[in-house]
Amino acid sequence: MAYFRDITEQVRLERAVSSKPGASVWRAFDPGRGSPVAVKLIPMAGGPEDAPAFVRAMGALQGVHHPSLPALLDFGFTPDGKAFLV
Repeated sequence: MAYFRDITEQVRLERAVSSKPGASVWRAFDPGRGSPVAVKLIPMAGGPEDAPAFVRAMGALQGVHHPSLPALLDFGFTPDGKAFLV
């Protein structure tokens, strides 16, 4: 998995659902799945040194399947250094 990539390579962002200083959530469409998804963009406050911890945590979360939790389909970083979750 390439962690640094443009999120629009995978999904088409449609509209902002929520935007706060800590993160923004977008409604998006995933052509590969043929369904709507949510994309969360998170500024990395600690900078690049926090990236390995984020990747480990999201990798563990991706393996959790519970009806009360949304599925984590993808994660990574945008070229400008924001973390994203799909």
